[in-house]
Amino acid sequence: MFVAIAADANGVAACKPFYDKAGAKFETLVDPTNAFGRAMNANVVPNGLFADESGRIVWSKIGGFEVRDPKIIEAADAFLAAPRADLPPPIEAPPPTLEALRAQVAASPRDAALRLKLGQRLLVEKRLADARRELETALGLDARNGGIRQTLASLELEAKRPGEAVKHLREALKLEPDNYIVRKQIWLIEHPERFHPEIDWAWQRDQLKKERGG
Repeated sequence: MFVAIAADANGVAACKPFYDKAGAKFETLVDPTNAFGRAMNANVVPNGLFADESGRIVWSKIGGFEVRDPKIIEAADAFLAAPRADLPPPIEAPPPTLEALRAQVAASPRDAALRLKLGQRLLVEKRLADARRELETALGLDARNGGIRQTLASLELEAKRPGEAVKHLREALKLEPDNYIVRKQIWLIEHPERFHPEIDWAWQRDQLKKERGG
């Protein structure tokens, strides 16, 4: 199975035109807060991962993953030709309910990571006021957490406040200057014409060089 994950703070609406234009038929997920990228310690895109039947990641390429690259095609062929994993798939517990997350936060009110999880869940459920309260509290507890800033940026975009979203993303970029995903989200908000209807890769290269003082 081939699954794509789009890390876009603008959510599904921003990703769908690319999906439709490509005529894609594979499953595509959208990760507006870049939670998956952070879990994989990936600050760039595009990335590729191969996971076997047991759920183990057996091959990965962080940055520069290109499905037409002969070396990646060779790696994919080898992966598909390998024997099936002889380990059973992991037994995954269902994600905690909203009520369970609230109980965890109540038990550990100064745990910024828990408040971030709760804020992300509330954001998914479009409960923006509640999400903002949890995320701003989390930020007060851990001001150097770029993930909180990215989630707040997604919230502001959901609330139709792109200027506030950029402020959060710029603060996240100060914390992680090599995070290309954050940098690209700023470009997408401030220069949408460089992404639609076509992605202007030359402009991105020049902009990156300019911002880095090159």
